Amino acid sequence: MKIAMFQTFDSPPAGADRSERVARLRDLMAKGGLDAVLVPRADEHQGEYVPPCAERLAWLTGFTGSAGLAVIARTAAALFVDGRYTVQAPAQVDGRQFEIIEIPGARVSEWLERKLAAGAVVGFDPWLHSANAIEELAKAVGDKGIKLKPLARNLVDRVWGKARPAPPKGPVVAHALKYAGKPADQKISELQALLQGLGVVRFGHPVSKKSGPPGGPTLKT
Repeated sequence: MKIAMFQTFDSPPAGADRSERVARLRDLMAKGGLDAVLVPRADEHQGEYVPPCAERLAWLTGFTGSAGLAVIARTAAALFVDGRYTVQAPAQVDGRQFEIIEIPGARVSEWLERKLAAGAVVGFDPWLHSANAIEELAKAVGDKGIKLKPLARNLVDRVWGKARPAPPKGPVVAHALKYAGKPADQKISELQALLQGLGVVRFGHPVSKKSGPPGGPTLKT
């Protein structure tokens, strides 16, 4: 499983106590029968520039780097970052709450196998992960009996509640044909033909042709 590597040059803010937020997230996990939850830095578009409403990782952990993934279990939590954040992550994140782990030397799957028992369920938001990454992670932890479960609603958003910033609502601007290359109706028709050829009957959440679990951050499993 690979984390999407986005770069930022913003100065890191001072750390803050996120224990109450993590505790509320764990309450929702327990009510939903989840043993762990994945919280990526990426948004629905896997883009480099994330709007304030999608800053879930920063809101939960305090880490403002442009690449990372948190895994919250019932009694443990970890933040996976790359070598650019060796100094920043410990400065922003409470090490008593989160184990800070550097990739690619460590794998998310290995951490889950150490911390979770056979039959454990790991929740994830399918809008925030690529299908390939989730399928790769599911395969890596499958031998241990750990299952991945797509969630209908993001648990961090539920904890964040009304304080979460509203999604951006900027005007929609048509992309000039000289840049787009083809008109929208032609692209849609070509995409529909491709999906029909693959046997895909519904297109919304990230799905695979094999109907495997949707969704994943870009991290090595």
